[in-house]
Amino acid sequence: MGYGEIEQNCRMVPYQLSYLYLQPIVWLITEVFVIVFLLSTVTVYNYKMFLVLAIGVFIPAYLIYRFFKNKMENYGKLQHSVAIKINNIIKNTIRGYADIYLMHKQDFFIGELLKKQQIYNHISKRINVIQQSFPRIVEWIAIFSVCVLFMFFAYTNMSMSEITLTITVYFASAYRIMPSVNRINASLLMIKQYEYLIDIYKEVNIQLQRIHQDKTPDNYQKEIRFDEKIKLCDVEVSYLEDKSKKVLSGINLEINKSEMIGIIGESGAGKSTLMYVIAGLITPDKGYVEVDNVRINEANILAWHKHISIVFQEPYIVDGNWKDNIAFGGQEINEEKMWECLRLVQLEEYVRSLPGQLDENIGDGGAFLSGGQKQRLALARALYREADVLLLDEATSALDEETQKEVMTAIEQIRKQRNITVIIVAHRYSSLKYCNRILLLEKGQVTKNMFYSELVSSV
Repeated sequence: MGYGEIEQNCRMVPYQLSYLYLQPIVWLITEVFVIVFLLSTVTVYNYKMFLVLAIGVFIPAYLIYRFFKNKMENYGKLQHSVAIKINNIIKNTIRGYADIYLMHKQDFFIGELLKKQQIYNHISKRINVIQQSFPRIVEWIAIFSVCVLFMFFAYTNMSMSEITLTITVYFASAYRIMPSVNRINASLLMIKQYEYLIDIYKEVNIQLQRIHQDKTPDNYQKEIRFDEKIKLCDVEVSYLEDKSKKVLSGINLEINKSEMIGIIGESGAGKSTLMYVIAGLITPDKGYVEVDNVRINEANILAWHKHISIVFQEPYIVDGNWKDNIAFGGQEINEEKMWECLRLVQLEEYVRSLPGQLDENIGDGGAFLSGGQKQRLALARALYREADVLLLDEATSALDEETQKEVMTAIEQIRKQRNITVIIVAHRYSSLKYCNRILLLEKGQVTKNMFYSELVSSV
């Protein structure tokens, strides 16, 4: 049971257990008392009528319940499972919007949501058919029983007055008993349908104790090449709430192919915003971005996204296994390539030690991973994509010094091998060791352009 499933069960199961499971038990007990009272009265009047009611109403109702109960139990479990998956997809899509939009996986996640919703609707229809058809079937059997009784009484030469009296008493008794029988069966079916909630409730308690203890199309409109440089010309970005306040102002910058650029500055200086502008996630209010002298606009923004991989300080982790998170909606899985990416970010040994290895579930939001492991997983995803531009927004902040050094060395090797461009936002200066140059951002403006040696000597 993943963390997201535990979270949703904590919210859903107590309500469902009280309303969908315990309440039908109360109804069942109430209706049983009503029927016992009525049958006692009928038996005192005429014990034969009790037998008639048993044959005509209770036995058919019990047989129908036996026929439907397993179906309702299975449908109930499946419906709950699908509801959890639907909620997870919606939550993950909202939380990971930037990653999904940048990698053009909207259709994949929308498709997954629609498929799960169709399954949920199909199950709900079947449950509704059973619930609606059950009382009708019992009523028709009761009517059929009356016809059989009438023919039986006529065959035994019973007088018409006796037949009329018997049938009248039968109808009067059945008229009051039938609703109770239907409610009892409806309650039994609901109890069977939601019986699994007891097991989930127990499992949630166990898991909580354990935790406590320990629509954009994918075909790009216009292709764009990146062989020379990225250029930002007079870029200006304002706050949404107040256009007079600038996040970035007068940014003029050139980044050459295969360069490693560092960006430093105080919090709120505009470092992340600058990264988003380069990635095409934010459109400047003024100015523009060029790639190899081609201006980025609506006609080619999707093609530019194809060249970008970005890793955030708080990476988006899917509630799934390692494959799901590294491939991130990819249709073709290359396990050999995944292992290589995990090796580069110092995770191969750890993943190979897991029982399921690449198929091991890591929980909603990476609940079973440390902060450093989440960041390295996001780095592995970015490397797996093999984009031309790698943007790291405080992407190694949760790593210890030694691991960060090894990861940055691996990224430097990849930069040289693949001829990729790397742009790093960092507060920890040691992660900027391999940068060709470092930009100081102050109040939305680039105020200094320096080498790593200059940065270290100025500290």
